[in-house]
Amino acid sequence: MSTRTQRLFVWSGLGCLVLMGVGLLFFAGCVPPPAPTHTAAEIVAFYSANPVRMRAGFAIAMFGSALIIPFTVVLFLQMQRIEGRPSPWAYLQL
Repeated sequence: MSTRTQRLFVWSGLGCLVLMGVGLLFFAGCVPPPAPTHTAAEIVAFYSANPVRMRAGFAIAMFGSALIIPFTVVLFLQMQRIEGRPSPWAYLQL
């Protein structure tokens, strides 16, 4: 794999963090989550207050979470390069 592709894959890790943060913090508004002491009615009110905005936030976070895959691949490749050919720790991480 070329150095340019590996750099792109490393940057996808940052993209994952940004998209998940934007989705969960700003759109869905579920960080921090509701308190465990809330009643069932309060939990229902929390999730049904703005369903379109929450769905959009969860969708953004879902697409952002897919960017962790290229980051994991480049991490695996670097660990395999460091360990050498029999690389059980790299495969365990993958």
